[in-house]
Amino acid sequence: KEPNGSKVYAIADGTGITTKGSGTNIAVVVTHEVGGIKFLGIYGHVTLTHTKSTIRKGEVLGKILDYG
Repeated sequence: KEPNGSKVYAIADGTGITTKGSGTNIAVVVTHEVGGIKFLGIYGHVTLTHTKSTIRKGEVLGKILDYG
């Protein structure tokens, strides 16, 4: 388990960044594409800090929230 506030990085280039849930039960959902194959990256218990509509692999997406 990583400490609260640790940075979360995008696993691949992505678009369509959205959040689902509330409180500490938040997931950030990103549509990724690698080699022409699209998939959803679901990052649980993460607060979104990225403010653009696209993200590049390795960019900071958000920070880990308290698991409660």
